[in-house]
Amino acid sequence: MGLIDSLRARFNKKPPRSNLTTAQTFSGDARTYSTWRGAAAWDNDTYRAAVDAICRNAGKLKGRHVITDAPGRHTAGNPTITRLLETAPNPIMSAYDFLYRLTADLYLNGNAWALIQRDQRGNVSGFYPITSTGVEWLTDEAGQIYLRFRFRSGHTAVFPYADVVHIRRHYATDELMGDSDAAIRGAVELAEAQNNGAITAIQSGAQLRGVLKFTSIQSPEMLQKSRDQFVADFLTMGNNGGVVVTDAKQEFSPIDSRPANIDPAQAEAVAQRIYSYLGVSKNIVTAAYSEDEWGAFYESVLEPLAVAYSQAFTVKVFTPRERAYGNSIEFDGGRTLYASNSTKLNMVKELAPLGILSVNECREILNLSPVEDGDTRLQSLNYVDATKAAAYQLGDQDDETGKGAKA
Repeated sequence: MGLIDSLRARFNKKPPRSNLTTAQTFSGDARTYSTWRGAAAWDNDTYRAAVDAICRNAGKLKGRHVITDAPGRHTAGNPTITRLLETAPNPIMSAYDFLYRLTADLYLNGNAWALIQRDQRGNVSGFYPITSTGVEWLTDEAGQIYLRFRFRSGHTAVFPYADVVHIRRHYATDELMGDSDAAIRGAVELAEAQNNGAITAIQSGAQLRGVLKFTSIQSPEMLQKSRDQFVADFLTMGNNGGVVVTDAKQEFSPIDSRPANIDPAQAEAVAQRIYSYLGVSKNIVTAAYSEDEWGAFYESVLEPLAVAYSQAFTVKVFTPRERAYGNSIEFDGGRTLYASNSTKLNMVKELAPLGILSVNECREILNLSPVEDGDTRLQSLNYVDATKAAAYQLGDQDDETGKGAKA
């Protein structure tokens, strides 16, 4: 039994109905969707480096199950779900691998899918990313939605949409799916053409280095032998300092071979176009970013990903009733981990006296381990409740004039 068959047997509490039909949308039948050659984009070094930078940082997001009460306080939820999201969502990958794969699918195909595994009691017991070459939307007689995935091996698998976490990118023109990255396809193809052109130029530059001319008629065998001897004597790495010695029988005329060079400005412009499309910069890709550059990258790329993952997982993991009681999945990027030491110190100095952060929260910001009784929040006595500030000042004035003194 293959992996897909095994997952299909384990995931489907009820087998898909045999009379599934193509799902209907407002614009008509939902067609079968295919990837836009995401693998080809992944093969381009510029595109891969940019997507890899996003995936590597998205892999650091920490998922957890939290319960939010009416006042907005967060308490820890199901430890099993949190353990799956923080450590290993399934037996064959870590949490980092899982989020890396989801993000790669999202940026290469415009959609990312994760299958939710549940045990016999309906409790979540695992998450599996689905990387397919196509998907078809189906419905049964009761109106339930199913997805038929097609894989590179030619196999297909049908799963209830209720058991599949679906994250979309560029969700603008299609009712069901995120749009393809066809808008950047031209730049990716141009970048690939530049790479191929550079390889061809280097290879062609070493093909013809000169013409060896003989003053007398030579047999084909003697020409080949003389050529090989000349190359061995003068056109190799150990060619006596690059000096060519000939006599009246032969004459060597070097050819000035200047292969066409790729315009650096053009190559940089193409790379910048790809970076801008993906929301990254060269410094983010090369890990040479400043704190401000990282902050912009976090807010524009990682934070939206965290929000999208949080909402998509929450909707599929919990029922409407469970969500009404405050159950949710949260993915956090730990932005303060990447701040400079001076920024961290200023944050602690500014927020701790206001009672916003506990001792252990301050230590976490500084990458220090928690201490016993460190969950207590401290507050400076130099601050007073705003509603009592006026009375406090009036009391001081009364004391100064003697009116506030007790008899």
